Amino acid sequence: MLQLDNLKGIKYKAQFTIICLPVRDDEFSTFNIEGQFLANHKSALKRNRQNLKKNERNKGYRTLVRTLSKKVRTEAEAGNKEQAQKELKLATKVIAKVGGKGILHARAASRKISGLTRLVNRTP
Repeated sequence: MLQLDNLKGIKYKAQFTIICLPVRDDEFSTFNIEGQFLANHKSALKRNRQNLKKNERNKGYRTLVRTLSKKVRTEAEAGNKEQAQKELKLATKVIAKVGGKGILHARAASRKISGLTRLVNRTP
């Protein structure tokens, strides 16, 4: 997990660099993410830190949804209906939970569950 105690020039998952200019030892004035200047206010800086933590936490859930969906699709395409149904049961549970938490939009989660269910039901 990303440590947010001292953010001077830390590479964040090789997507962008966070550059912080300290006003005092305990305050940060500006986040520069991909050349965009963001917050100068204390509350907005806090919101940026919270968003980084939340994004890092939610990445795992999104990855899990993709992995479980792929397992269901793989089993269905191989023709293993019983195994696909087992994988679908687990995937449905996780996708519904992620949709309920707001990590995925509720309708997007519902579409994923519906599509996987139709795929498994069409499997011979």
